[in-house]
Amino acid sequence: MTKILHIDSSSQTCGTSYSRKFSLQVVQRLQDLTGGEIVSRDLVRSALPHVSDAFVEAMFVSAEDRTAEQSLALALSETLIGELESADAVVIGCPMYNYSIPSALKAWLDHIVRARRTFVHTPEGPRGLLRDRPTYIVTSSGGLYREGLGTKVDFLSPYLTAVLGKIGLHDLRFVQVEGVALGGEALGAALERVEADIASVSFVAHAQSAYAN
Repeated sequence: MTKILHIDSSSQTCGTSYSRKFSLQVVQRLQDLTGGEIVSRDLVRSALPHVSDAFVEAMFVSAEDRTAEQSLALALSETLIGELESADAVVIGCPMYNYSIPSALKAWLDHIVRARRTFVHTPEGPRGLLRDRPTYIVTSSGGLYREGLGTKVDFLSPYLTAVLGKIGLHDLRFVQVEGVALGGEALGAALERVEADIASVSFVAHAQSAYAN
């Protein structure tokens, strides 16, 4: 059965978050297309700890040489990576905070982007070890960043493109809800556009990568 991993990272949990609302709509659209199972992880309601000294130390020890304590330090990371590995599609709800991603999402990334586990270093640069899969990133922002002067301070999109590509996720499909603080016609146009984007969402599974774990 197809599995859809849904990640939410908005600090707004009372029903006012555009990234939560529309990422859920993308998930529901994918479920309609595939009949897939949904695995949800809310990074705010169930916050992840930041990586620790023990985590960093254990990360550089081969699996067969780790102590029980070192394995425990990486247990949550292994769970999160396992959720990602088993997913055929990923949907990430990500509001823009101060031109970048929420700290809750950064904590998740720090747990899953691990040398020798989800990527390896090569002379040509990092090579991802995870198979590629459709990854829908639903962003929301108060201003406009898709074109014009706003593109100069959009550190969200290029960062996620780089860090997810590092572990092998290259098929990124951004669904952007812009100008939500502008209200009026600007907001109406943005919501109309995102509804159309979601209605056009399609799904084709990727073949297994030769480098996937």
